[in-house]
Amino acid sequence: MMEIIEEIKETYNPELRMTGVLLTKYDNRTTLSSDTLDSIEEQRLPLFRTKIRICVDIIRAQIARLPVNIYAPESHAAEDYAALAEELLPAKVIPLRQVRRKVAQK
Repeated sequence: MMEIIEEIKETYNPELRMTGVLLTKYDNRTTLSSDTLDSIEEQRLPLFRTKIRICVDIIRAQIARLPVNIYAPESHAAEDYAALAEELLPAKVIPLRQVRRKVAQK
């Protein structure tokens, strides 16, 4: 993974920085997920706290051509992606739900 990132930096974008590694299709019951997590940690790569758990609703949302948070808002996937958004956004940003409430009240 790091070789690919370095090649992209050298070839296309020398200022490229990696914010973090996002684990997707994560299932803490499998050794594959555990081994992958261990490998990333061993390489001391930045890692998002949020992990996107394996969820069939992601595939169904893709087939429906809808974001998973609209297709299945109560799913684990929607919850995980919301957690990722909160992790990426600065703390000072007003949560989207509050903005929607204010707009709806007008």
